[in-house]
Amino acid sequence: MFNVIFALTLALFLVLIIVNQYGEVISSKVQVIVIGGHAYLYNQTHWIIESNLSEVIVKVYRLNICVGEFKIKMGKVYRLKVLVSHMIIQTPKTIILKIYLLGTNHTWTLTGKTSYILENMPHATYKIEILGINFEKIVYWESGVISIGKKYEININLIMKIIPFAVVPPLATSLALRRGRKRRVKRDKIKIRMSKKSGNSIRLSEKKHFRRPKTLVDAILSTET
Repeated sequence: MFNVIFALTLALFLVLIIVNQYGEVISSKVQVIVIGGHAYLYNQTHWIIESNLSEVIVKVYRLNICVGEFKIKMGKVYRLKVLVSHMIIQTPKTIILKIYLLGTNHTWTLTGKTSYILENMPHATYKIEILGINFEKIVYWESGVISIGKKYEININLIMKIIPFAVVPPLATSLALRRGRKRRVKRDKIKIRMSKKSGNSIRLSEKKHFRRPKTLVDAILSTET
């Protein structure tokens, strides 16, 4: 009887791990909004979602920009890959560069070096301005190196093939992505990667002697592979 009640209660929770385009965990560096539920950061790597619904819409934000939107089922553990990468900037040492993330109040002023790395930047529209001269350019950046030559020409070289909003559900076999608002650039189809332990299927650990978990959240986290 306890197992039945516990299973029904467990379905009210959902565990999320948020990663960037390199697979690095950035759960504590993003904000999670849930339509149909409530989200809170459980620790540095996991978000916990509470809801009475069987499915919820999850939106992930980085620096006030939506970098992922997903429709996922409750009672499971998911790894969400969002559109966040490290911005590499190469520029002449003598100029002062200012980067604006359009649509937000976030700006960065860069000076004194020839190379910079801005970590975990959303794929979005940026304005690049060189202070002291009449130069500015607006670009849609989706990972790669932003190179500024001596003639102040901007070139963006992609350094990897970007995978759009992607999800790796360790304990689920299917996932639906809710289409959001239209974006300025076309993106590849969603790729779903499942953790592999044997062949092409997910194998849960062997049955062990049942021990009642301390909390429901601990019970969910203990099911991670």
